[in-house]
Amino acid sequence: NVVILGCGGAARAVVVGCVQLGCKDIHVFARNWEKLEQFKESWEKVSL
Repeated sequence: NVVILGCGGAARAVVVGCVQLGCKDIHVFARNWEKLEQFKESWEKVSL
């Protein structure tokens, strides 16, 4: 299980790295709800 704090550019890289390492559960937390929603939506069309 992985917990990522923040949803900026570095968080995107961490998510990709975690997926490449085989992590099953990745949880992202952020202070700003709108930015978190944008972060989530940005992954909808990505296949990893």
